[in-house]
Amino acid sequence: MHCDYCNSSNLKKVYRAPSTGRDIDICVCENCDLIQSWPRLSGIYKRSMKISGDADWGYIRYGKMQRLDDSMRFISKHIELDNLTSFLDIGSNRGNFLKYLKKKLSKNKIFFGIENDKTIFEEELKNLEGIKVENKKLEETNLKEKFDFIHSSHTLEHVVSASAKMSKMRELIKDDGYVYLEVPNADCINIKDDIFEFFIDNHLYHFTQTSLESYIKTFGFEIFAKQIEDYFLCYILKPSKNYKENNIVTPKTKVAITNLNEYKINLENSRENIKNFKSKFFELSNNSRVGVWGLGRIYDVIRKNKGFDQANIEIFIDKNLAKFIDSINGVHISVPADIKDKKIENLIICSELYFNDITTEAKNLDPKINCIQYKELF
Repeated sequence: MHCDYCNSSNLKKVYRAPSTGRDIDICVCENCDLIQSWPRLSGIYKRSMKISGDADWGYIRYGKMQRLDDSMRFISKHIELDNLTSFLDIGSNRGNFLKYLKKKLSKNKIFFGIENDKTIFEEELKNLEGIKVENKKLEETNLKEKFDFIHSSHTLEHVVSASAKMSKMRELIKDDGYVYLEVPNADCINIKDDIFEFFIDNHLYHFTQTSLESYIKTFGFEIFAKQIEDYFLCYILKPSKNYKENNIVTPKTKVAITNLNEYKINLENSRENIKNFKSKFFELSNNSRVGVWGLGRIYDVIRKNKGFDQANIEIFIDKNLAKFIDSINGVHISVPADIKDKKIENLIICSELYFNDITTEAKNLDPKINCIQYKELF
């Protein structure tokens, strides 16, 4: 084992998700404090069309679509994209970013994407008008041109070598270009009442703000703008004019091992709260018409821990999942508009990030509905 960032062999196994399906250990480099998974088994694996709140997260792949509006608001606040000509999307997924740009920007732009998932490429990316996508990994491409804007959203944490990808992006960006970089925020493991597993098998790197900014500086970028959220690290980068290759930046304060040890205890304690949820939700469902909105990771953990057992639930809603599958774990997935006919009195929202947005949408459909975030029943 060696560290992807500083090449040290001082990697310590600190945590192992009980639900890992790939025999993965979470390690910390004792030299630079980078949290990384071992072994690094990147690639496209057998599809499992499921949602899981544990390490064995399924393969529906709608997260980038879910983040698009927020990331575009941040980007547009700092950059006038219509002034740029060429765009590269690394890890295009379903092509939402490039499709959005093509619709919003003026003509005569170059839109290029890279997506190594063959199924998604064949079904959604192969014949896009005005957008060219290669069905390859970034390291397999032979791109000779440089781009005005590179978009990398929730890709860096998946690759075999984050260092190689950062180096490649530095090579492909124009001297006056911009890079948008977004990854999950591993500092969220310090949030004490979360019930879902952060360390999913598909993620090989787990960046804190400190470790990601070390990568940014070491690989020749400077921070043009940043937005640090509880669960996401969002950056706009510019190529650094004072770039010195192999100048490794390492943090002085090292806290990852301590945080991981505390995370394990906190996760176990948080899941104990589902016992309280079960009794309160059961009582609520017996005395009112209830629905559940949000069938992702939070819902899955509560379901597995029998939090919804024996309760009367009128409707299960998830507007993003409904675009890809009809049912999950034996329940039909409804779209928001279906709530109008159900006369729901209490709506349990299984979401951290989008509670306010969902509440607004639900009340627009039915002003009388009472919206409750799941943690209120803990």
